[in-house]
Amino acid sequence: MLKVKHNRVIIIGGTTDIYKYANIRGLEILSIQKKDNLNKSMMKLSEKTFVLDYRDIQKTLEFVLTISSIYPIDSVLSFTEDAQEITAILNETMGLPGIPSKITRLVNDKSMMRDLLRDFSPIKSRLVSTESELSSFIEESGLPVILKPKDGVGSIGIKLITSYEYINQFKSEMLVEEYLVGPEYSVESFSFNGDHRVFSITEKHVNNTRFVEEAHLVPAKLSMDKQKDIINFVVSFLNKIKLFDGPAHTEIILTENGPKVVETHTRPGGDYIPELVDLSCKVNMYELAINWFTMNEKLDNDININYQGAAIKYLKFKPGKVEQVLGLAEASQFRDVIRLELNLNNGDFIKPVLKSADRRGYIIAIGKDSAEAYQTCVKAEKLLKIIYAVDQEELL
Repeated sequence: MLKVKHNRVIIIGGTTDIYKYANIRGLEILSIQKKDNLNKSMMKLSEKTFVLDYRDIQKTLEFVLTISSIYPIDSVLSFTEDAQEITAILNETMGLPGIPSKITRLVNDKSMMRDLLRDFSPIKSRLVSTESELSSFIEESGLPVILKPKDGVGSIGIKLITSYEYINQFKSEMLVEEYLVGPEYSVESFSFNGDHRVFSITEKHVNNTRFVEEAHLVPAKLSMDKQKDIINFVVSFLNKIKLFDGPAHTEIILTENGPKVVETHTRPGGDYIPELVDLSCKVNMYELAINWFTMNEKLDNDININYQGAAIKYLKFKPGKVEQVLGLAEASQFRDVIRLELNLNNGDFIKPVLKSADRRGYIIAIGKDSAEAYQTCVKAEKLLKIIYAVDQEELL
């Protein structure tokens, strides 16, 4: 890890909490945001904000190199999924510490990742672009299978194929995989120059047909032996892919043949998992990243003590036109509820949840353990009542 004195950083995307902590550490922030994601709070915490579609890698690279001649940059940070590769490229180009771009490309390319893991965490998989290729894979591995974009995120485009009649459900080259049976978990870790620290294992409740996550519980309810098996597996996995620095959010399924990697990310988890980890074991993943990449500071001791349980439950409503929402104050003030967010107004039409972005709200709660925290979410959710408008034309 390159050790340098840091004063000015570029943050691409992000959330207000990240900017607040960087500000507390005395860092001067230059922010890069997409036009449709501009945030006034983050703009106030930044010395300058540049509006740019950072998904255009070449344009962003040229822009940052230009402004770095005016404002010398000490580090580029991002905790946003679609900014991981450009962040890595910028740090490499300017000789700054960060995650290598070849690693960010690897974790984003699910087919490449599967090829690398064939001797470590083998899962039957293949890139297919025609119905005959998909049929051939099904004949070899059997039904059901999972069909997914080779570089997709957020449950977008994932299909469970249970019958040959659905084999035409793809538009371009996609990755087909065997269907893994078992509970799903995510492992939240941070690596300091190859010193891998696992801070929490998250229990995930996932819709089995749409693969949209419905709840997260921290810490997962696991025996000590299973916890050790998962931690050792993930540490070996991080070494396998050569991810030696920074955060990782690794999703696994615990099959009867042991843990299998679903995917990993070079950032903290989404769906407010970092907040759950902070509530449960007092570890802030964003602070770790800022301290490591900008100050070369690492944790002196392992932290694996869960002080309490934490959970998030996404709210579920039947489709229909909303006339009125009742019980919001009561649910928000329910004992041990940390926060309730509801993106729903009178007159809105609730559609079926087909992807993560379709979810309308959530409840975060704490408890003596994650099971109690989850039950608090369930009880608070029951206090909410949706009055639906009778409008059959819109329901059709």
